[in-house]
Amino acid sequence: MANDRVSKEGRFGQWLFAALGSALLAVALGTATGLIEFPGKLFSQSSAPAKQVEALLHGRLTLGESVASVEYDMVWERGGVQQVWGLGVPLWRLAFEFPSRTFFGVRFPDRLCFLTAYAIVAFYALNWILKLIRESAGASSTHGGAALKRADEGKLMEDIVAVVVLVLSPFFMNLLRMRFLVYEEVIAYGYLISVLQVLGLSQVLAREYHRLPMLQASTLAFLAGCGPLIRPTLIFYGGATMLVLLLCLNSKRFEARRSVLLLLWFSVPMALLLMTNYSRFGSPLEFGHSLNLQTMSGSMYLTRFENTFQQAPFLDAALELIGSLFSVSRLNGTDYFGRDIVRWQAGWQRWREFNFSTFDWTAAILALFGVGFAVLRTVKRFMQAGGSVSLRSARLQIATSRHGFWTSLGVVWAVIALFGLGSFYAYVPVNSARYMYDFAAGLSALIAAAFCFAIHRFRFPAIVTFLIWSSYEIIRFEMAGGHPRALTREEAIEALGTKKQGAIVHELPDTFTLGIKSESLPPFCLVGWDQNTGDCRGIVITYFEVPQFIRLRVKVPAGMPFRPDHIRCRIGLEELHQNGHSLEDGVLTLTFRPARRDRLREGVQVSFLSFMDPDRIGDGKSGWQLLSIENLKPEQIDP
Repeated sequence: MANDRVSKEGRFGQWLFAALGSALLAVALGTATGLIEFPGKLFSQSSAPAKQVEALLHGRLTLGESVASVEYDMVWERGGVQQVWGLGVPLWRLAFEFPSRTFFGVRFPDRLCFLTAYAIVAFYALNWILKLIRESAGASSTHGGAALKRADEGKLMEDIVAVVVLVLSPFFMNLLRMRFLVYEEVIAYGYLISVLQVLGLSQVLAREYHRLPMLQASTLAFLAGCGPLIRPTLIFYGGATMLVLLLCLNSKRFEARRSVLLLLWFSVPMALLLMTNYSRFGSPLEFGHSLNLQTMSGSMYLTRFENTFQQAPFLDAALELIGSLFSVSRLNGTDYFGRDIVRWQAGWQRWREFNFSTFDWTAAILALFGVGFAVLRTVKRFMQAGGSVSLRSARLQIATSRHGFWTSLGVVWAVIALFGLGSFYAYVPVNSARYMYDFAAGLSALIAAAFCFAIHRFRFPAIVTFLIWSSYEIIRFEMAGGHPRALTREEAIEALGTKKQGAIVHELPDTFTLGIKSESLPPFCLVGWDQNTGDCRGIVITYFEVPQFIRLRVKVPAGMPFRPDHIRCRIGLEELHQNGHSLEDGVLTLTFRPARRDRLREGVQVSFLSFMDPDRIGDGKSGWQLLSIENLKPEQIDP
């Protein structure tokens, strides 16, 4: 009884120390990076997640039911306004916002929601390290044994190194030093949930070989499925987590039943994601990025009509991806189709935005060292085992070797996730520096493996090297978008637009002609079309009430090749087919058939008109002069 009481007191002290340490670390991180400023500046500039939380509090997914409330990069679809940055972050905030509104009647600071997420990851890691230290001290004093002591010390050192590299990663610190709008915020949340997955995987697989803690494993599977709710590319980290977890199940008798249970837990948030995608954007696999309203014609053309970068040879695409990750040549601002932005940039049309540094060659070298050491160790084990090795035997090695999870299965997890991310990002039509930070968790795990190997042979030099490398990564970081700006509660409420406004009703005409005043139209209507001259950019956005046959009258500039196939129309996720065209006195009249899906012919719909020459995506103006746009009923069409 006395020993049990001492043990409980020890665990309580361990939890208390881990909780205080992680809380102080989170506050220090938020203050040092400018995410929060005392007193009172604890809110983000970005209003989209906060508006989604407001909608969830009122039991709906749509941010608004009027086209007047559409903002930049948002979507008008299925009769409502939607945001494209996922539901994961708003759902996390809702867990704080609901009790705050219910009991205190005030908004909960959203930056504290983020720092709380970081503190949870730090607590989970720190508590695990303290537990290992306590258990290692108890085992050494009870059993003695030099070999056991060396094995415990070796794995403990690896766990400490991995926790430091992942929780205090310079890549993560650099991400927090940016402007930290919604674009960067969701990536930072993505990093945290990815790190939490690999930390959880290391703890689940470090248990006794014949015991798999199903409660922890089920929680881990559920967490892996939650990643894509934050950011769709996190499916690669979640998939890597599930693959390693399932392949390491050891009890053949219960393997099928446990595998099915874990897959069910993984599928629950995935099913929620697919259902909400369909409800919000009209397709389970649509995340809103081919529907969002903006002003950049090149980006909209590539994500809605044609991904010209898919024509690039694999080697060119792979080399550009490597350059995007490790060698940004210049910060390009709004020169999205410029040359020599990244090393080995392919000569194919692609929208590129690199307004801050990504990683560098030192990160690449360290990651390769981590993979190389793990491969050599696996080959050695393979030879010692007489040509037989598996992930199950790798898990057994974790329990008996001085090398632990991070130099074996941790590397497998990272390589699987990075391979998936690389395969996806190699051919995306738009590329950005912030997208490359999806690779941060996997690269950090590989770098942790490299330092775990080094710590066994060169303890002090390895520690000094890590400190120097981390400092270098932070110092060399460049950015052009500004630092985080924290708002007070009053400023956040004003940004959210919660002050009561009069209802705005926009009458949508069936015909848009030159000289029409765009001020009387919904936001982004006729973007890309100069109503004074008729000149139009590559993409023109319009709204239609009950769209039917869409007819355009376009003046063909003198000397310009007559290419009516360059004029295209899309409503929602469906591209409309041409019904015919005619040319008279230099004016092209072109008609598009109605959408095949019934719901796209009902209510207010957004139309994207493309006048883009695929060979001149980055030129800005299309060269066409748009004279009018009409929404015609079937009886108005000549047979």
